[in-house]
Amino acid sequence: MQKFYGLFTLLVLAFFACNEEALPGTFEWSKEQGFSFEENYYSPDSLMYFKITDIQDSRCPQGATCIWAGMVRVKLSVHTSVVDTLWLDTYNNQSDTIHDFAFQLMNVSPYPELEKEIEKKDYRVSLRIFRI
Repeated sequence: MQKFYGLFTLLVLAFFACNEEALPGTFEWSKEQGFSFEENYYSPDSLMYFKITDIQDSRCPQGATCIWAGMVRVKLSVHTSVVDTLWLDTYNNQSDTIHDFAFQLMNVSPYPELEKEIEKKDYRVSLRIFRI
């Protein structure tokens, strides 16, 4: 009987430990999180997933003198019952909605430097995603 209680206790602890961790490729609603280029990210309820499909960075590099500060544009492919595209940028379109979901662009890093090319896979895009 003691073996049964020991096994039962172990199973309960394992169950709660698994529930504490987010699955890879998932995000939390309303929380600012970082996302990588060309990876799928799923909502906690699996009603939607998205991926970053393009990044266009025209920000003035550190160490340069520019007339305009520039901006960075991020293209999202959002999959619900249909597939839609959403563009966000740091200039005048930091947030937008698709269906019942709102996306807010918080930051894109790294910031460009003179004579240093950044590959798209090296960008990290910070977003807040809301279910509305």
